[in-house]
Amino acid sequence: RTPTEEAFPVVDFETLCRESDILTLHSPLTQETRGILDEAHIAMMKKAGLTVVRIGEFAWSKMEPKDGQYDFQWLHDIINKLGENGIDVVLGTPTLKRDYVEKDLLRIVFVNFPLDKKSMKAAMISFCMTNDKYHDFIDLMFSKQKVWWLANDDDALYDYASQLGLNRDEVTSCMNNDNIAKEIIDDRQQGINQLYMEGTPAFLVNGKDGNEIIYGVPDYNELKKYINSRLDRVKMEQ
Repeated sequence: RTPTEEAFPVVDFETLCRESDILTLHSPLTQETRGILDEAHIAMMKKAGLTVVRIGEFAWSKMEPKDGQYDFQWLHDIINKLGENGIDVVLGTPTLKRDYVEKDLLRIVFVNFPLDKKSMKAAMISFCMTNDKYHDFIDLMFSKQKVWWLANDDDALYDYASQLGLNRDEVTSCMNNDNIAKEIIDDRQQGINQLYMEGTPAFLVNGKDGNEIIYGVPDYNELKKYINSRLDRVKMEQ
């Protein structure tokens, strides 16, 4: 056993819930992971003395399975179950949606901007996902980015795509589709030529008062101040 294996032994999920002081789960929603945290595991957490959990990370597509249709029942159920066992909940859900999108103040559009061959392949696969799996795949690509981007082959991309319904032949076909490649490249070039986009992550804030690009991952409170100032400016000009 290596020193790392000695320090962080691999255990089964029940032992993890029963003995952890801090527990964080990072997993895409698949048939295998659906319902992974049930009442029995919550009871183990209570017995272990866990008092706070963070849930809802990378849950955008589950919150909004279809454009304009929202599903919060699953979140309501799990919060209640945890509360019944004396465990508080910290939401890791996207707050832009709550604060702006659901109030019709802001619309979020995701645009692929691949910077290398690997990210181009991931972008092309996303085009072949069904509408109800598209955001799941995007969430999975971001949460597992270091795995598939640093890999020497495309096995991870094939595996993640298969978890969301695409077989190996379908994935290969997607990555070899010249029409898909052209659409992605055209979008990227438009961002460079017309919007002066230089890289990612980046947020293009488009409104009646003009366009502005924010690079990097801004502090959310600072981002709120900026968005509110843009909204106030538009109101004053009306």
